[in-house]
Formats: sequence, C-alpha cells, structure tokens
Amino acid sequence: LPWFDSVRKILEDPQYSGFFLKFDLSRQSKWHVRHCDIVNPNLCSLLYHDQEQTPQVPQPWLPHPDGVCDRVCDCGSVPCGEYAFDHRNGSMLTNWLLNEYLNDPAYVDGYFIDDYWNSFLNPGDRQRHHTQGPSEMNQYAVFDMGLSDQDVLDLTSAWQYNMEFVQRAIIERKQYTWSLMLGESDANASPVVITPKNCQKQMQLLCNNTLLEVAPLLFGLTHNNTALWETQNK
Repeated sequence: LPWFDSVRKILEDPQYSGFFLKFDLSRQSKWHVRHCDIVNPNLCSLLYHDQEQTPQVPQPWLPHPDGVCDRVCDCGSVPCGEYAFDHRNGSMLTNWLLNEYLNDPAYVDGYFIDDYWNSFLNPGDRQRHHTQGPSEMNQYAVFDMGLSDQDVLDLTSAWQYNMEFVQRAIIERKQYTWSLMLGESDANASPVVITPKNCQKQMQLLCNNTLLEVAPLLFGLTHNNTALWETQNK
C-alpha cells in the first residue's frame, strides 16, 4: 500500500522491483484492472496493482470509493492501489519486512496484518475458497499476473514462510497481531460475536475460565443489527 511511506519508497525505487509481482504483458489486452492512474493517465506502473479498497477520485461509475480524494490521489510516482509482494524473493524481502515494515515497539503495540495467499493445490484451500491467490484483491489478479497453479502454490508457501518470521518477531518484541488471537482464522475480524441474545452466556463462560487473564481475545459487537451482525449470521 503506497500510502505507507516505507512501502512507497521501495515501490518508487527500480532496485526493489523484485519485491513485487508484475502484470503479465502478454495478456495486456485482457487485463481486468488499470495500470495507469484514472486522473493522470501518464502515471503508470507495470508492478501489479488493483483498486480494491483503495482511495480514489470519485467517478460516475464509482461515486463512493473506499476513501475519497478531492482532485488527485497522491501516492508519489506510482498510481495508488493495492500492490502485491513477491514472497518468493527470499531473504531480502524477509529482512525488509522484519527491519523496515515492522515498527519500533516503543511506538507501536500491535498490528492488524490482514489477508493471505491460498492455493488450489492445497486441498484445504480449495474447500474453503472460491478463488486462489491473494485475498481481498481483484478476483482476476492471478490471471492478470500470468501466474500458474504452481506459481500460486509457491507464493502461498513463501508467504507462510515470511509470516512465520514476522509473527515470531512480533512476539519477541512483545507486540501483538490479531492473526495469533484465539479463534482467529482466514482474517476473521470477529472470531467471537457478542449479540443481545448470547451476551449473558458469553460473559458466564468467561467467568468460568481464565482466558481473559492469560490470552488476548477479539470480539465482534453488534449494534442496531449492523452489516457485521447480518454477515456473521448468514
């Protein structure tokens, strides 16, 4: 995400292009996302990026984007968008994640590191997901990057490898990350949901064990039957 200074710095530096996945030029006529800025068509990048959950200048077909820019979205010399790390890069990317991306524990208590890679060559992933590749990115990202099934499996394995190092570093620094909280799986923001109907039961359960004393817990709360409540009960 180039609105983070540390990420924008390496996105703008060609020496770090190997840290990121790229568009497949042989499929350019069939790409499903723009590689140039919607306001400034001369601002382009061949590093793969989409516009999911990305601040944008509202357009007639997109009046309410995820974050509104008045005239232009300024992400430096690259278009704003979701870019994707190539976790197969090896130790250079791993070291950058540990030493540059993670913040000083004197200033940061914890992280909400979201999303994941999954591969249909992993039987469990095929059962749980409709598409393979990076989560919460354009559903055609794998196609637009020209990735084979083996590429996606290798990227999934490399992502898991890097995440193990990142999580160990977070624990050693006495910080937290939601992905290690009890009941967490697949970037679920509410592994336990408290509703008016189950609130008393949930509190009674917690009174009868020591989880509140020994483990960080993540709860989802409902309010006026919000979308979260509806989603959790579908």
